Amino acid sequence: EEAETTAIVKEEESGVQKAVTTFCNFFAVWLAIAAILAVKVPPTFTWVKSSYFTGLLGLLMFSVGITTTIDDFKACFTRPGAVAINFISCYGIMPVLAYAIAKMIGAEGAIL
Repeated sequence: EEAETTAIVKEEESGVQKAVTTFCNFFAVWLAIAAILAVKVPPTFTWVKSSYFTGLLGLLMFSVGITTTIDDFKACFTRPGAVAINFISCYGIMPVLAYAIAKMIGAEGAIL
């Protein structure tokens, strides 16, 4: 009887987990949709004031943190090359590309 109850609970959890996993796997799609909306219909995001950025970034970082597993941390130590490439990309390549794009579009002041 206990095994049946456990199986039912696991089945329900796996359904929720499957839905969450599917939602997360489409993150790039949600991001693309949001970017397109922001460009095509700017008023969609006018409610996002610069004073909200810190809180929203904190929420984003928290959501990433609570989904990180011990295995994710172990992978960092088993594949240091991938971690190094990510580090170089985040702190070297991305800022240079951002600066180059800002210069190309003529950004000035605080944006640059």
